[in-house]
Amino acid sequence: MTPVLHTARLTLRPLAGAEDIDAIAHWLSDAEVARWLSSVPWPYTRGDARWFVEEFANQTDDPHWAIDAGAGLIGVISIKPDLGYWLARPFHGRGYMSEAVSAVLH
Repeated sequence: MTPVLHTARLTLRPLAGAEDIDAIAHWLSDAEVARWLSSVPWPYTRGDARWFVEEFANQTDDPHWAIDAGAGLIGVISIKPDLGYWLARPFHGRGYMSEAVSAVLH
């Protein structure tokens, strides 16, 4: 089971449920976010997000965390096999990703 991690401003939690699916579909439909990811289908659909959540929710060998700043998922981070992450554009430049990376690496 993917552990829940807490930072000063974030909760990093397992991916789960329709709200995460909707948020992922919404945020990854932003071309300026998706273009930095190597293996994201375009256009990104709710079906793609559903597959992603079902595939990676609670995997212990390849944990993925929903990055939640209090009002729902704003990004996703994973550490295996390499550090991978994305963050919704309205949350760029606020130090959220640095905080999330520090939490998962420790």
